Order: sequence, then C-alpha cells, then structure tokens
Amino acid sequence: MKITTDKTMLNFFKRVLKVFTYIVVIPCLFMILSLTIKFKIEDDRRYQERWNQSLKADREQFPHLADPIFYFSRRHGGDWGASVMVYPLNEKTKRAFLKQWQLNKAKSVEQIECIRPTVKKRWKTWHSNIHYVVSDPWLQLLRQERFRDSFIVFGSDQYLKNVEQACQEPIFKKLEQAAPRYGNPDYWAVIEEQRLLFSVKHFY
Repeated sequence: MKITTDKTMLNFFKRVLKVFTYIVVIPCLFMILSLTIKFKIEDDRRYQERWNQSLKADREQFPHLADPIFYFSRRHGGDWGASVMVYPLNEKTKRAFLKQWQLNKAKSVEQIECIRPTVKKRWKTWHSNIHYVVSDPWLQLLRQERFRDSFIVFGSDQYLKNVEQACQEPIFKKLEQAAPRYGNPDYWAVIEEQRLLFSVKHFY
C-alpha cells in the first residue's frame, strides 16, 4: 500500500513539474530570449546611427574622404564615451586636413582616443564584438583585461592590426571641432606615417 502511495505521489509531482515547466519556465525563457534579441537589435541600430552621423559630418568637412575601414566605440563611464571612425588618408584629404590644421594653429599631441592590442574578443551583437585589453602589464590578474580601455568594434575588424599599429605612433596631428556647451570637443586626428585619419565623436 505504501509503495503504491509513493508512486502516486511521485507521478503527481512529475505532473506538477511538467505543468510548471510549460506554464512558467518556458514562457520565462522565451521572454528572456526575446528581450535579449531586442536589446541586441537596438545596440546595432544605435551603432549604425552613430556610424551614419559620423560619416555624414566627416564628408561635409572632407569631401574627398575615402570609405571608412574601421569603427570602434568605448564607454568612459555611465552613458558617455566616444566613437571613432578610421579612414585611409588619401592625398586630397591630407592636403585639406593640413591646410585647416595650419590655419587653426592646431598642435600635435601625444595621445588621442585610440586602442591597445586586443587580448580577447567576445561576441556582443550580430554586427559587433567586444575587444578586451590589458590596461596595465603589471596587473595582468584574472579578468583584469575587462577593465579600462576595452572597446567595441562595429562591423569588420579586418584592419584591427593596422589601427593598433597606428595607435603606437608617438605624435598625432589633431584638429578640434567647435567646443560643445559641455563635455569634450570632437576632433579629427591624422597619423601621417600610417596614412590614417581618425574621426572622434563623443556621446552622452
């Protein structure tokens, strides 16, 4: 009699578990998956909007600009950060940049919004990946590479090594745009040795 009762209880709990799975677990998993997909799509849309805005503004300034070869962004805290479009530097664009750079009495600088070599890459959305770097070689601790200086690449990373190499240059010619009411001004920077132009736009 006891064995029969135990089997009955076991079957009852199995049915309850099955009902719970169908009514609660599966819908929750579906909702989580749907929200994840939604957020990924929104992230891609946001990156694409920044891409389009940056490309439009850059071509208004430099009409002979070639197509961009690399695009990355980095958050500096909260919702603010910078996005960077990298272009190959052709002769017409170089002359236009240097002319404006001299007229504005701009200066060469030792540092711009740039990237360090990637030590690990992780998928983020359908069109972007997170690139982790080691900020300080003396602090290569577990997961330390996830700290400061990591960045997100939107689109192809075919020219990642070229950009990493350009970022190792000691001097950059920097041309600032008009300063905004708050925050840092956007700017362009040229690395003549690597024949690249960086367009840096801040977002808040």
